[in-house]
Amino acid sequence: MYILRAAVLVFWATLSLPAHSADWFDLILSDGTKLKYGIEYPQGFDARKTYPVILALPPGGQSRRMIEMAHDNYWGAEASERGFVVVSPIAPYHKFFYAGGEVYIPELLDQITKSYKVELEKFHLVGISNGGLSAFQVALDAPERYRSLTVLSGYPLNLSKTDSLESLRDLPISMFVGEDDTPWREKMDELKARFDAMDKLVFYEVVPNNGHEITDLAGENAKRIFEHIHD
Repeated sequence: MYILRAAVLVFWATLSLPAHSADWFDLILSDGTKLKYGIEYPQGFDARKTYPVILALPPGGQSRRMIEMAHDNYWGAEASERGFVVVSPIAPYHKFFYAGGEVYIPELLDQITKSYKVELEKFHLVGISNGGLSAFQVALDAPERYRSLTVLSGYPLNLSKTDSLESLRDLPISMFVGEDDTPWREKMDELKARFDAMDKLVFYEVVPNNGHEITDLAGENAKRIFEHIHD
């Protein structure tokens, strides 16, 4: 597993990144940690109004560069057109959000709900690759805080603990993985089988002729992702 995740870090670090802009904030957490996060607003944003909010956990090293890549390729334009606010945190001190950094997410969500009018006071949770691992981790920690969970490759790291999946029974889940992304697809096939055994319906798409980077869902095709971001 360590080798797989290390290879993924190298993969995402090699991607070229387009220009990107966001509003960036620093949140000083209760233990003194500084958590930096970016917010992208939809077209015509009005702070007096209520919006659906996405918590987007980034791939690779979960850095600002990876946030920008994920937003520009997957979340950005479609989220804006559909009226979503997108919040993306940087993993502090490389403490990934599936390996210790997940403990900082609740305070971030508290800050966002204080600062903005979050629809239903719950978040749509999305993640790519290491962000997908993170998305399952934070969803398992506090499923009641989320309206939906969507991953572009991702699964719970402790798949053997089947009982823990029961807490996700009422959470709408959508999963995408590249057909040629064999190690991740095998894990996600196993996860889908576990959900099936629970009689829990999830959306699961194996995208043909795609690897770990699911390019067929990028750009204008991101609308296929957003069709499944719902309650």
